Amino acid sequence: MASTATTVFGFFPLMFWPGIMGEFMSFLPLTVIIVLLSSLFVALVINPVLCALFMKIKKVEPMVDGQAPSELDAVPNDFIYRLYGASLRFSLKHRWLVALGVMAAFVATFMLFAKHNSGVEFFPETTPERIYVNVTLPDGTNLDASNRAVLAAERTLFGRENIDSWSAAVGAGNGNEFSSGGSTPNRSRITVEFKPVEERKTDPKETVAEIRDGVEGIVGADIDVIKENMGPPTGAPINIELVGADYQVLGKIAEEVRSKIEGIAEVVNLKDDFQAGRSEITVHVDPNAASAAGLNTQDIANTVRMAIAGVDASVFRDEADEYDIVVRLNEDSRNSIEDLRDLYVKNKDKDLVPITEVATIVVERGYGSIRHVDTDRVVTVSADVTDSQIADAKLKEVQKVLDAELELPAGYDLRYTGQNKEQADAQAFLTKALLAALFLIALVLVTQFNSVIQPFIIMCSVVLSLLGVLWILMLRHQPFGVIMTGVGLISLAGVVVNNAIVLIDYINQLKARGMGSTEAITTAGMVRFRPVMLTAVTTILSLMPIVLGFSLDVKNLKVVVGGTSVEMWGGMGNAVAAGLTVATLLTLIVVPVMYSATDSITDLLLRRKRRPSPPPTAETPLTAEGTSEPA
Repeated sequence: MASTATTVFGFFPLMFWPGIMGEFMSFLPLTVIIVLLSSLFVALVINPVLCALFMKIKKVEPMVDGQAPSELDAVPNDFIYRLYGASLRFSLKHRWLVALGVMAAFVATFMLFAKHNSGVEFFPETTPERIYVNVTLPDGTNLDASNRAVLAAERTLFGRENIDSWSAAVGAGNGNEFSSGGSTPNRSRITVEFKPVEERKTDPKETVAEIRDGVEGIVGADIDVIKENMGPPTGAPINIELVGADYQVLGKIAEEVRSKIEGIAEVVNLKDDFQAGRSEITVHVDPNAASAAGLNTQDIANTVRMAIAGVDASVFRDEADEYDIVVRLNEDSRNSIEDLRDLYVKNKDKDLVPITEVATIVVERGYGSIRHVDTDRVVTVSADVTDSQIADAKLKEVQKVLDAELELPAGYDLRYTGQNKEQADAQAFLTKALLAALFLIALVLVTQFNSVIQPFIIMCSVVLSLLGVLWILMLRHQPFGVIMTGVGLISLAGVVVNNAIVLIDYINQLKARGMGSTEAITTAGMVRFRPVMLTAVTTILSLMPIVLGFSLDVKNLKVVVGGTSVEMWGGMGNAVAAGLTVATLLTLIVVPVMYSATDSITDLLLRRKRRPSPPPTAETPLTAEGTSEPA
């Protein structure tokens, strides 16, 4: 019960993960918890019935106090058992040496990891199955011009060995390749499909880099090459929000920010969402002059709209067909601002008033859109990086450059959002989840063992597993994944304690039968060596496909080396497998040593507490109350 409860509580806090990332990862704790509770039901209800039907019960001789249990006689005399027994006895005789060795291992591991780590990544980057080439031209560009730009981009795709096919949607601003197009004529998308994994000649990431280099020479178009994200939707690795009152000033700051960071290596797809828009004709109505002339703003607006867009005056019928009759200025009279200035507006007295007497008509630059975040006007500068493993380092480099070179006007601010904010939120939640898991596990252990010291010894297994996690990251040159490695650590908290629970519970049973502390520890280690190792080995073997980088294609019944699932879940698999391996091996030595040490300290304190008072001497006679006092 305790072993299942600790594993369940290890995953339980992950069920409360908020946001999109929580929705994406929610299936993991839910699946594990359901499976564990189901296995507990099978163990307590189904297995006893099956055992009663098929197993023969052997008679066990009663145990004499202080005598080794009969199970010890069944311990094989193999080399591995003799080696473990000798190591355990040596460790129990040299407990402080073991303690110093463990501390030295932690110090050395942390020092090496600080120097040789491969950075931090938010979410694993997978080899893309497809990419998107977004082609953006200035506002007002027609479909023909967009089509020419798309054709130029498509020419860079020919002859690429990894490419299977592609499709283009010209004018489909929503990015849907099945769109009919025309919604935003200046925005188009090319969807490029890669060949299956086994047919690829080179790494698709190299193909992406080649395509990105090829489209740089297309003049007049802003082209982004974006890899498909197999994980949850996240912001850009570099996402800078500029906040201020004047949208035009924000656009200038965004341009300055882009100029300062565009030279940083491995930073690609640098862009901002400031849309200057097209030139537009604006009619500024003078309310006082309009009122004096017997007009209002609506009268003037209707006149301008009728002159430019026209008004439905009637319907022309030709047998079964109907045609709207639209009245407006002819094309020659509505192509310039001067034509608008020649308009007259009819007031309520049916008099014609020149529009220039009641309004000013000017040409101004409009905005395509103005983005707000929490009521603040915002322009966002964003960029991708060529490799997710360097995203954190590149963001710090960008921050360093902008802190040193960018001077913001008064009233304007800069903040880093996107993936950086999501990463900070995920780190904060996972830290709280780990602490909550440790607290719940400790609560179960205190209830189980009716002790505080023994749960503390068991919880040390979680710390020992950290050594394995850090070493596997260094040996495989993998970054510390905020999501996958973090979830792996929380999972380990509920898994690795089970071995220590099995060991300490059996030590307590042997001591309750009257066996001495050292003998009970040694015997429990030898007897429980096999179940501890089998539990760990079966768990580790189940993770080997992910660790070794292959998976089973169930649909086609074949083994696939690499693939998206391995790249996505490999970080968590490596963390759990390596952490469990190291924690299991150290648990078989460190936990018995800690148990022995705490047992010795407890016995020493009890002996001092029970030590009788010295007998009274002639110089300290007894008083009437039976206590002694100086003569």
